[in-house]
Amino acid sequence: MEINTRINKCVVYIIESLPDGDLKTGSNLYDKLRQEWAYNTDYEPKYKIVHTKRELNKLLLDITELVSSKDNHNFIILHFETHGSENGMHLASREMVPWMELFSMIRPININMNDTLLVVLSMCDSKSIAYNIEPRERSPFRGVVVTEKPLTAGYLDSIWDEFYKNVMSHFFEDKTPQYFSDFTPQHIWFLNQEFIFDIHSNLEEYHPEQFAEMQDSFTQEFYELLKSHPNEIFFTSPECYLLWRVNKWRRKKKQLRDYYCFKDITEKV
Repeated sequence: MEINTRINKCVVYIIESLPDGDLKTGSNLYDKLRQEWAYNTDYEPKYKIVHTKRELNKLLLDITELVSSKDNHNFIILHFETHGSENGMHLASREMVPWMELFSMIRPININMNDTLLVVLSMCDSKSIAYNIEPRERSPFRGVVVTEKPLTAGYLDSIWDEFYKNVMSHFFEDKTPQYFSDFTPQHIWFLNQEFIFDIHSNLEEYHPEQFAEMQDSFTQEFYELLKSHPNEIFFTSPECYLLWRVNKWRRKKKQLRDYYCFKDITEKV
């Protein structure tokens, strides 16, 4: 896969799905960015309203088709203004889009963008997205901006224009998504794909109790093999078998991490 480093401009898709009566934070952000970038052709905000899951899927399919074109050299940010919960995104229609389903919708965009897609989830409980990954699939984004706790619509309405102003003032100096973390407001986190994979799968560092349980299961596995094959010598001791199984698990984890984070592609370029 060829890594495209030529970027014409940054396009922010502001996707709003809020019930009647709610503060229209997406519309407000669009108006602010449109004024801010009125005379700057490097950046372009686009405002999209969706009510149902079907409409959201159709919009994301259209964006996928757009970025799949060889003539597309735009850096795209998907900014969602909806309600949220630990389980997923909640639309104006009261339908819920589970995180896994959202991943399936946006993953083709990230793949076609050579793993440069940034996602902003302006909603409550969006940090829970980090615990709902599919480690055997490609990452659905290069990085994601999430809320660390439930926040009011008024607070969210007040922060994003300043966030984009700060981010875009440096965008063409440093196109790596990681630098977005330098400008996140209070109670907002930037999570890159490596961190998300690790908190899910790096048991040694993030889940030591689970890692200990896995080691116990490997030791039990050794004795079961010894019992079922008494005349065959697998390893000289349970400690040797445990070391072999843990190293095998680590190699598999690295293989999955490289695939999830596109490193099997980018490190060959």
